[in-house]
Amino acid sequence: MIKSVLLLFGIRGFLALYSLSVFSVGISHFSLEVYGSMMISVSLFALCARVISFGFDYKIRDLIEDHGVALADVLIIKLILAAAATLFVLVCHLVFVPIEHIGLIVLAFFVYSFDTMPYFQAKDRYEKPAFFVLGSLVIGSVFLWNELNAGGLTRVQFLAACILVPSFGWVLVSLREIFEERLKPDISKCQIIIKEGFEMFTVAQLSGLYANIIPIVVGLQSEVYVAMYSIVLKISNFAKSFGQVLNQVFFYKRNNGGSTLQPLISILGSAIIGAV
Repeated sequence: MIKSVLLLFGIRGFLALYSLSVFSVGISHFSLEVYGSMMISVSLFALCARVISFGFDYKIRDLIEDHGVALADVLIIKLILAAAATLFVLVCHLVFVPIEHIGLIVLAFFVYSFDTMPYFQAKDRYEKPAFFVLGSLVIGSVFLWNELNAGGLTRVQFLAACILVPSFGWVLVSLREIFEERLKPDISKCQIIIKEGFEMFTVAQLSGLYANIIPIVVGLQSEVYVAMYSIVLKISNFAKSFGQVLNQVFFYKRNNGGSTLQPLISILGSAIIGAV
């Protein structure tokens, strides 16, 4: 249990620290108005990322145990959903309002499709992704701070640090795992993934869309307000991440009987970090 917490917290915790460092760079280097406009692009990406994640991220353990779903099955569905998100963004760009940095956002959709942490959690393989994922975050942090110190940090580079770098390591992890499994996607299992995942999508993802829609709607009136909203949200998410990590370990750990102590530890941990 302790090993699982440390390994998963090493990934999720370091991702939270990376996100905090990117946030610090953004508000210190750019004006609130510029930072707010970039957060609109990040919110658009996050909105579509919920669709790409779908609901099977929450059902993956059951899908593996009940239907023998492989990583190739999950990945092909996520890539299809990324293509659907791309079509939606292109239609919005051509018909309604031009979207800044649309090429970078579309690229981020497909890179994010390789983020398969729930699959490795369900199989208790926390140690496999650690090297590539943490390595990409370290490289991204070094590049970001070097560009900042050199005074040459651009909006495109900052957006890439926000939406590309966190998922880049997963591309290597997922591709390596697929080559090791040597399995091709199974159409019948892909259909099962969509059917069972949709139920969780309506519960876990659809209900949280407002968090990503708000910055886009507010941005139509004031990009400064978007920046202020994103700052408050970032601080809140940093404290919340600790409790999420513990809950994920408790949930995915095999043969682990539930108890009231586990959620109590998660809630108190988040509350203490938030207070500090």
